[in-house]
Amino acid sequence: AGSETGRSAYLSRAVFILCRRSEGVADAVAALFEAGADFSALISADENGEPVLGKNNFWPYAPLFMARGMAVDIRNSQGETFLMMAAFFSKEGLARTLLEAGADPNAADTRGRTSLMRTSSPKIIRLLLEYGGDPKALDHDGGSVLHHAYSGGKEAILMLVEAGTCLDRPDNEGETPLTCAIRRYKDKDHPWDKQTIADLIDLGADPARKTKDGKNMLLLYLENNVWKADPALVQLLLDSGIDPAEKDASGSSALLAAFMETINTSNAQQIREMLEAASDRKKLAAIRAETYREKMRDYAVTVPERLMQSSLLLLPLAYTGLSIGMREGVYHGDPLSNPMGTVNAFTAGFAGGIGTGAALGLFMASNISDGWKKAGAFIAGLTIGSIAGSIAGTVFAAVPATRSAFLENPFLYYLPSAAIGSGVCVALWKIWLD
Repeated sequence: AGSETGRSAYLSRAVFILCRRSEGVADAVAALFEAGADFSALISADENGEPVLGKNNFWPYAPLFMARGMAVDIRNSQGETFLMMAAFFSKEGLARTLLEAGADPNAADTRGRTSLMRTSSPKIIRLLLEYGGDPKALDHDGGSVLHHAYSGGKEAILMLVEAGTCLDRPDNEGETPLTCAIRRYKDKDHPWDKQTIADLIDLGADPARKTKDGKNMLLLYLENNVWKADPALVQLLLDSGIDPAEKDASGSSALLAAFMETINTSNAQQIREMLEAASDRKKLAAIRAETYREKMRDYAVTVPERLMQSSLLLLPLAYTGLSIGMREGVYHGDPLSNPMGTVNAFTAGFAGGIGTGAALGLFMASNISDGWKKAGAFIAGLTIGSIAGSIAGTVFAAVPATRSAFLENPFLYYLPSAAIGSGVCVALWKIWLD
């Protein structure tokens, strides 16, 4: 008996490996089952703890497994069934076979998602509805079928709405299918997402609905996105009656977002003009005044920060001036006596460190929004570069050949000054214009 059990486990492992790594191996899998493989080995997790039945190469063999006694609605550790996989991969023939064998179209995985929530294919949606799929089902996050299937286009949306799915039902976070579509288009810029937004509005989705924090659809789309937003979609949302001056809970509006945009692309300018044209004159004047006040408040915070960052660059600039003055002034007739040769040898290494540190500081600060923390990150990068540069410069200055070269060769003498000057210019540009 033990030998028989070991042989079955060995054959089952062979089925596992064959299905996982190959396609079109139905005959070989069938032969392994005939030889005594046990399909139950496929129910458990693989060696990485991942559910086996959810693997891409396993679900096509569902009819073969079922013929050996596997339950049609068997689940993996994530609660997924073969029908869910067939729906996800839009395999209509396999889905029909499973449904005819008694698969439950309303079985839900561990996140509460049914097969209708795993597809956006109109053909699969029609098939699942035909076999009793519930168009009103909700997942554990309160998401409806349409929250998952809205990307299937007008046909899929209309089919679900006619079957009873609510077009504007919000999930637990207050998100409707329309807000989900707008967020996805904003993040990924897929052309088909724009068409989905148009289809949802055309079929009755309410663009006047607001998110949990009071944002209308226009503000949701334009916030932090004006510079690359799609004018055609902006016009579509304006045509639906949204007021561009309407404010959310934090006091922001689409019009204010457009005026406050700092990346001045032609796109941003066009959208500003569109929003102005669609705005009430009194509201427009109020937003302009608010924009001015916001920018003044922003300048009041950012200008001192930038001045502080810029002041850190005075020391390398002073060194550059001293270096030039020593060679062209004090030691103009006797360059070999100029002590700046040793200093420049040191500075060659130090400037490299400073430049690297400034670049590091700007990189570290680029993802920080708080002004003083941003300045702190820049200073930290500059400090690291200064320490590394000091070590390298000391090595350069201690070598006699290096000192002599920096005294005798004008190119080498002025190289640190040129490097420092270039680095300061780049740093100032990043501080004030980026």
